[in-house]
Amino acid sequence: MVPVSRYGRVLVIATAVTGFAGCAPESIDRPPVTAVHIPDAARLAGVVTAVGDDDLVIDIGTARPVTVALAQVTVTNCDADGAAAFAEGLGALAPVGRAVILVRANGSAGAGHDLTAFVHTDADLAADAAAPVGASVNEELLRTGRAGLRSPLERAATAAVPLEDQVAARAATLPVPDRDYFPALAEAETTAWASGTGPIGACARRQEELDRGRAAVALTTAQPQAPPSETVTVAPTPPPSGLHLEITVQRPSRVRPCERFDRC
Repeated sequence: MVPVSRYGRVLVIATAVTGFAGCAPESIDRPPVTAVHIPDAARLAGVVTAVGDDDLVIDIGTARPVTVALAQVTVTNCDADGAAAFAEGLGALAPVGRAVILVRANGSAGAGHDLTAFVHTDADLAADAAAPVGASVNEELLRTGRAGLRSPLERAATAAVPLEDQVAARAATLPVPDRDYFPALAEAETTAWASGTGPIGACARRQEELDRGRAAVALTTAQPQAPPSETVTVAPTPPPSGLHLEITVQRPSRVRPCERFDRC
């Protein structure tokens, strides 16, 4: 038997461990799937898997769920409750597990989103149907005052263009399908604006204050101004002087006729 030193035993054990480690299968860290191919269809069916502060995560059958921004609407900033109200509205209208139809908007989705869409929660509607039934989540957020139009309308009392003309002009500049949705979205915001509902009501009240201030300034400016006051200076009557004049009228004496011709 060949004696093995203490250091030799350590070497043998280390070699054995290394050998077993070399026979173990290699582990590969596979990166998560981030790229996703979204079908070109105008309407996509899916299920809500998560609700964000201002967007939805929806499983449409692709490699991963897609993050969807709501087209043409945004959080209002007239008071501190705008962001919370928007998120609460999303959770109530499109909760996790709800089947939805996405009508893809024609515009940039923005950073952090895969697409922008008008979201419908009619679960029985096929994705290839002619048109969704009922109001979109986008419209309902506006009607309940939890959101505002992304491009706001001029609602001041002194607006140069009437509201209905603004809506028609704005819709005409939008591509389809946004053009078809915009009148209903504007009408929904007008309803919330008139009733003072939700955070959009704070925007309406602020606008009313501005209108009253402008009206007061205009009224003050329009009132006739009094003519400038004129000061009439009357010269004082000079005081009588100390000089006293005494006039004596003396009747002339009778002149003889010869004196007139120097004949006397």
